[in-house]
Amino acid sequence: MAVAALDEISGGRFTLGVGAGGTRSDAGVLGAVEWSPGERADRFAEWVELADLLLRRDETTFTGRFYAAGRAVVGGGDPHGVSVVGSRLPLAIAASGPRGLRLAARHADIWVTLGDPRHRAGAATAAVARQMGRLDEECRATGRTPTLRRMLLTGTTDERPLASVEAFRDYSGHYADLGITDLALHRPTTSLPRWPCWNRWPPA
Repeated sequence: MAVAALDEISGGRFTLGVGAGGTRSDAGVLGAVEWSPGERADRFAEWVELADLLLRRDETTFTGRFYAAGRAVVGGGDPHGVSVVGSRLPLAIAASGPRGLRLAARHADIWVTLGDPRHRAGAATAAVARQMGRLDEECRATGRTPTLRRMLLTGTTDERPLASVEAFRDYSGHYADLGITDLALHRPTTSLPRWPCWNRWPPA
């Protein structure tokens, strides 16, 4: 797999970031019929399960509803096809709903959220807090200590963390207090495009 090669080239610094995707900004560009939200979630869950197995095992045989592998071998940083740092390369899983958060609790090293792009700043903060509470519950339900990293992707609300140095300090400090460990900032500008414009960056 390409991710194993990237992991080796980067000296074990590569993180595989994945999400279920959307409609116009993701599935539509492939020219295929769009999946329903339910099918997209089903496919993503099965794909993550298979990817996790492929990156952990010497050889993987798997038969699912959507995907399959027959004695698949993934080369990587060591003879077992795992990360050069000695374990499965990190997975960053984007999730906000119950099923996605359950998946992140089982497989993610880093949980990724947009907050809630339908809401403005105050409500987005509350959405992040609710999601993290649910993530902690799902981790405990699987017997996992909820210590995974938590990343917030910026730019989908009316929050403007790059408006000034002070604005960034306030923004990052506020989310750090909530438990966010990482921020993804898309460009050093005070005005960020909304979805689905990010795949056409920079805007005309």
